[in-house]
Amino acid sequence: MNPWQVIELLYDSEINAGLETDWNRGVRVWIAAGGRRLAQHTFARDEFAEVGTWLDREARLLFPRSQYATEVQTWETEAGRSKR
Repeated sequence: MNPWQVIELLYDSEINAGLETDWNRGVRVWIAAGGRRLAQHTFARDEFAEVGTWLDREARLLFPRSQYATEVQTWETEAGRSKR
């Protein structure tokens, strides 16, 4: 999933996430709840392709029972069935 797909699904699940740029360091990505950042990571320019994967993994770890985690798991299961 690309970062925008993940952010859209997190938004729909009422999970706060963000992305901010720093021309000197790269892109800082974060997930928060209750006004507090629970996880964040800064990606260098050559790591931008990993942003979506990181957001997805962290969201599932931090919010395993969320609408986000449930929906993504369902889609993966259904996609696996359709490949058989």
